[in-house]
Amino acid sequence: MIATGLKSGFSQMWANRRMVVLYYSFNLLFGFLVLLPFWMLARNLSKESQILEMDGGWAHFIFDIINHDHAALGLATGLLGIVAMVYFLLALFLSGGVLGIFGHGDSFTGARFWGHAGGYFFRFFRLLLWSLPVGLVLFYLRLPAVGIERLFFGETPYENISFWFGFAANLSTLLGLFLYHIILDYARIDAVVTGRRKMRISLVKGIRVTFGHFFSTFGLALTLFLMGAITLGFYYLIRKGLDPGGNFLLLVVFLIQQAVIFFRMMLKLALYAGECRLYTRFMPPEPVSETRVTASIPDETPADNPVREGEEPLRWEEPDEVPIREPPPDSSWPRGGV
Repeated sequence: MIATGLKSGFSQMWANRRMVVLYYSFNLLFGFLVLLPFWMLARNLSKESQILEMDGGWAHFIFDIINHDHAALGLATGLLGIVAMVYFLLALFLSGGVLGIFGHGDSFTGARFWGHAGGYFFRFFRLLLWSLPVGLVLFYLRLPAVGIERLFFGETPYENISFWFGFAANLSTLLGLFLYHIILDYARIDAVVTGRRKMRISLVKGIRVTFGHFFSTFGLALTLFLMGAITLGFYYLIRKGLDPGGNFLLLVVFLIQQAVIFFRMMLKLALYAGECRLYTRFMPPEPVSETRVTASIPDETPADNPVREGEEPLRWEEPDEVPIREPPPDSSWPRGGV
């Protein structure tokens, strides 16, 4: 199933590759808007001349300022919190367009994409609110590791014990957040495919698909995540091998960085497409209650209402004759008619 999800995911992603360009453009623009305030902060501190001379460029210098300036740290913390919230909401909005295209099997057009994005946003937002308790439970998967450490080794364990239990706790937290994103993905897919409006039911369906087919759902997401991590590792090695001492090398590093980001956007959309494929394999269509509507149509089916295969065409039924009331023989019947 993992191979099926990967094959279908990359195929659907490539068939709608204009969405990758859209996602990449969104992240590029948003990243520029995020870094702009920090760049202005560096200019105000009158250290612009030292920015490009430091290893890592001016972005490294900005974070160095934050680490040593408490006022800047408070400003950056509040700014990053707002930025993270806005980014998540915008990503939730765009995911409606992507899942609408993949979930309905449509080809990408601007009208369809933005229509799906706007049509599903408020449902996805309600789903996000319903999923917060689930995310909180998964976030605290670290508690068993912390509890075992405190129970057997007290509040002051040896350094190596504290290290390994801390590593296990942090790994459990990352695993919980990873599972939360998978559940949220399948819950959104359920809302798109079924047209459901009760988001608590979609959340339950997402949990059922994630844990009911855990090897496939978790394996697909983990495979694409590891592909992205390996790509970042290669970028880090290339980045360390290049000494950006000139403008040309700076341009090369920037282009490589953007290529890595573009590839990660491809992986993200391939994941959405692959998850849609797995959902349709694991969750059979729900029975829909049909209400038969009787209609009067002529014997010949019109061209704009073709008969589907296996269906009987509706026939014209003549109404029953209405008996004509005869006038009574007495004079009580009005002579002028009704």
